[in-house]
Formats: sequence, C-alpha cells, structure tokens
Amino acid sequence: MKVKALLLLVLVVAFVSSCEVVTEPDLSVPQVVFEDEFADYWPSLSPDGRYLAFLSDRDGDGMPLEYVLCVYNFETKTIDVLTELFYNNQYNYPRFLEWSIDGQWLYFIRDYYKINGEGRGTHLCQIPHDGRDEDIEVLKEDAVKLGVHPDGETLAILFSNYPEERYIASIDIASGELTPLESTTGMWFHDIKYTQDASAVITIINSRFYPEFDKDILLFPLDGSEPQEIVYLGWDGCYYPRISVSPSGEYIIVTEYTEELTIYPINGGEPVYPLPSYIVNPVHATWEDDGYIYFSCENNDGIWRFKPEL
Repeated sequence: MKVKALLLLVLVVAFVSSCEVVTEPDLSVPQVVFEDEFADYWPSLSPDGRYLAFLSDRDGDGMPLEYVLCVYNFETKTIDVLTELFYNNQYNYPRFLEWSIDGQWLYFIRDYYKINGEGRGTHLCQIPHDGRDEDIEVLKEDAVKLGVHPDGETLAILFSNYPEERYIASIDIASGELTPLESTTGMWFHDIKYTQDASAVITIINSRFYPEFDKDILLFPLDGSEPQEIVYLGWDGCYYPRISVSPSGEYIIVTEYTEELTIYPINGGEPVYPLPSYIVNPVHATWEDDGYIYFSCENNDGIWRFKPEL
C-alpha cells in the first residue's frame, strides 16, 4: 500500500513539473507592437484591426516632419511604405493621419513645397490604404488639421488661408462643401477630434494667446453654443500635439513632447493615468476601438501600446 501511494505521489509530482505555467500578459504595461530602425510617429489603427498606419522618418537626417506614410500588417508583420519624400517635383510630408470609417482610405494633411521654393502650402488628402503617391487625391486646399466624423461622410478641418480666414469647419467628403463653425472664427487650434456622439469637436488651443479662455483643451458644440473648457495644460509651446477620445467617450488623452501621457475625464477634472517613467516623451497617442492606446516615444523606435485600467 505504501509503495502504491509513493508511486502515485511520484507520478503527480512529475506531471505538475512537466506542465508549463502560462500567465496572461499585463496589458496595462506598455508593449511594443513592432520595432524598426526608424523613428515612427502618429499611429492609427484600421477599423478592422488588421493594419496600423503611421508616419516614419526614413531619410535618417533627423529633420522634423520629413515623414513618409507607412502601413504595418499585423498578420504578415510587414511594413508597406506608401509615399516618398520627393514626388512630382515637390517635397511631400504627410501629417495628422486618420483612417476612413470603412477602412478603405487614409486621410492626412500634406505639407508640400516645390523644389524651387514656390507654391508651398497644406492640403487635405486621401490615399487608398494600399496606394502610392500617384493615387493621392486632394480633397481641400488650405486645410491644416483633421478629424473624422463617425458618419464616415464628413471630416473636421482647421481651414486657414490666413490672414484672410481661419476657422474649424466640417467638410463633406463627396462634394467638398465647407460648413464653418462660427464660434471658432479667427482662432488657431492644434488638433481636432469629434466626440463619440458627434455633438461637438474637442480641440487644443494655447490659452496664453487667447485670454478669453482659462483652459487649453476646449469642447465646441456643433450647435454653436458656448464652448466648454476642460483642461489647462500650461505648455510653453505646442507644435504638433494630438488629442484622442476614448471608445467610451468618457476620457481624452493628449500628448506632445512632454514627459507623460495622461488621461483626463472629458468633463474636466484631475488626470488619472500617467505612464511608467521608463517611457520617455510619449507622443501622438491614439485611443482605438480595440481598447488599446497606441503611441510612439522618444527613447524607442517603432510603435507601442497598452490598455489602461480605469
């Protein structure tokens, strides 16, 4: 009897020791999506979750904003470079990248100038998600910022042919017709996003230059009513920050070249989620429908992501 019991104990111990202990990854800890040898920015996840579009500095000279547009394929783990820095006798730098609702197009702002220095400007453009430079279509000239309406038929832009006109407007993608948001006339904004219910746009303004506001993040209702002031950032300078709304519509994130990626309640209040200190200068973060926040950071190439625990 003792021999049988001992034999059973040995078998149990052997079985347990042969089993691998599998632990679920902590999704709240930032994990790299992909790494490459280049500095990558402005990630944007396709609606079906199969692709991650981003902007990449691939000429290696370290000059800011000299990006090309790329798409990472999650299944094949490959990167498709869609555009070139130099095309059709002009330099083309894409910025403010977003997917169309149906996942067929990528919208972006193109900053271009011709080699002879003439004809510089910015355009709202679209390109098929697998297209090339020759497939780019200009939707609107003098567009500076970009946001996608949930209906898939409308975009928000900052229209600026300054010093003549400057305002946030909705643009019908099919017709190109602009509808200005009159309450934003004459002001300069750093990014634009629709709220989840599309009743307002959320944007960033530098309140130091607009004393009528005490906050830097503002919500402008599309019905023209008074803007809601959300957060004071106190930045010394804003160049190309990004704002993003959570899938639930309850929170926003905003990043630029700052020390932390921080989440704010959309109705105002204290920040709720700084990133770990080893993530240096997270930039261009976006909160996507899969629940992940995607971002790039100064001390690592490639794109990272994590799921906040709120």
